[in-house]
Amino acid sequence: MNAKPSYHLRTGCLLPIAVVLTLVAVPLRPAAAQQSPPGKEEVEKLNFLLGRWSLEVRHEPAPGVKEEGHGNGAGRITAVPGPGGLHILMDVELDEPGRKFSIHEIFTWDARDMAYKNFAVNNAMPGGVTHTGKWEGQDLVFEAKLGGFTSRRVWSGITRDAYTYAFLGGAGGQPLRKVLTIVAKRAAEK
Repeated sequence: MNAKPSYHLRTGCLLPIAVVLTLVAVPLRPAAAQQSPPGKEEVEKLNFLLGRWSLEVRHEPAPGVKEEGHGNGAGRITAVPGPGGLHILMDVELDEPGRKFSIHEIFTWDARDMAYKNFAVNNAMPGGVTHTGKWEGQDLVFEAKLGGFTSRRVWSGITRDAYTYAFLGGAGGQPLRKVLTIVAKRAAEK
């Protein structure tokens, strides 16, 4: 008896064969190249901040403010990469006449605003300040408004082993004036 196998039997045998042939015939694709998360390349442009730094601090004279307590000081910075290399975490310690000043900062890239963001907290006031930044030529510039006060922070003269930081501020729409200058030099490795 030359009976043909049933349709189900024929397709049941052919299905596994078709799957195997398909797997063999379709070239295996290499795993997609690992792409950096959005913003990582921008944060890498801030890597000059990473490491340990020794600081020379100079307060600029201000009209109507006594020189006492507003002179020169020293300090140190330690900056490390944040999670996934998407942030820079910075701790700043300033030893100024009559006080010690501590700051903790986070730098990152905000893809929605296409700008750097920096959030800073310190031991002189509650809450924190968010700054928005960008490169202006070779200088890194961050600006913020806090109530009626406007600040501008500028990193300039950037090299592998040094940079200058200037803090400018002004209230009530007055022109910004330089308040503080810091010269940072890379600290020797321990």
